[in-house]
Amino acid sequence: MKKSVASDTPRFLSTAVIQSFQEGASHNAAAAAQHGTAQCSQKEQQEKGYYHSPSWYGASPGTRMDITYFTAHQSSRWNALFHDLYYTRNEPTAPLLRCPACVTQRLRGDVAMLPRTGSADLSASRAATETPSASSPLWMDPMELQRHLSYIHADELFTPQELKLYNAQVLRELRYSCGLAPALTPVEGELSTGVTSGARKMQPARVILVVDVANVELGSPGELLEMLLSSKLLRAVTDFPVALCATHELFVPAISKALHTLYQLSRRHPASTLHVFFANTSLESGDLLTSSYLNDLFLASPHCAVPPVVMLTSDVQQQRALTELHGAPAYGMGNGGHVHWVKPLTAAQLVVDLYAALESSQSLL
Repeated sequence: MKKSVASDTPRFLSTAVIQSFQEGASHNAAAAAQHGTAQCSQKEQQEKGYYHSPSWYGASPGTRMDITYFTAHQSSRWNALFHDLYYTRNEPTAPLLRCPACVTQRLRGDVAMLPRTGSADLSASRAATETPSASSPLWMDPMELQRHLSYIHADELFTPQELKLYNAQVLRELRYSCGLAPALTPVEGELSTGVTSGARKMQPARVILVVDVANVELGSPGELLEMLLSSKLLRAVTDFPVALCATHELFVPAISKALHTLYQLSRRHPASTLHVFFANTSLESGDLLTSSYLNDLFLASPHCAVPPVVMLTSDVQQQRALTELHGAPAYGMGNGGHVHWVKPLTAAQLVVDLYAALESSQSLL
């Protein structure tokens, strides 16, 4: 005699009990689906190899990926170095960068970054917007960002006004990193800063390293590689936290060697940070942007000494402008900051200037 297959739904006499059972089953299914989505998202982030959760105020986020796009001067040595980081040492190789256009739209509140498919996903969407995940479209590896800027924002970012909000936010993060100002939530109630709003950094940067990406990338790419191979320089940036600032003109690809070099240096100390300022492609736009955020930084707090600034650039005109604005490197500026530029632009000289800047800051305490 064939045995009947029992139904998955129990036989209840009361319709109220049946309705209650069905609602409970639907709730369990939704919870299981949400749990599975969270596990998939976490697994996806692990597979992509993200390091440090991307946040507006925090350690420089990066990703572990096989880098093979260095094709210019000394490309074989560059690819060999990052090949070793990826396959042998199992370490992150590339920084995660924010799209300046998307950040500007987010700060303005013009677009909703997360889709809203239904009322059932409303709470999950709110949680995701309060804490941006590593899969947020704001954060991309250099290759993704370059494609994104080329295809999505090809007709944007031609004027300084279009980059104003983004650079202002990066400047706020730089002030926080230097201990000059507390962290501020970019959009109240929407974006997480990664730290408590109004809190100051426990271990601020001791030195600010400013790099003119276009000048160094085109003029001294070989020295960038030597910086990653110099044991003395790596030891120096391991001893104390550094705020690394990159003035990046948009005509330089996001896959530049300078950004990869700065990211690797920022990884040497847990309190070091990387701050990328974007400038539009126009005459002297990078120099003007560098002077602008340095001036704003020196005026950030009348009660706190600004960490000394070390400049990586071979631009004689920019060096002359800094001298005229802030005095010679041996003299203080305003509330005690100093500007040093690395000359000649070598890894060995950078080590000397970093320690000289650190000593000058000690004399101001």
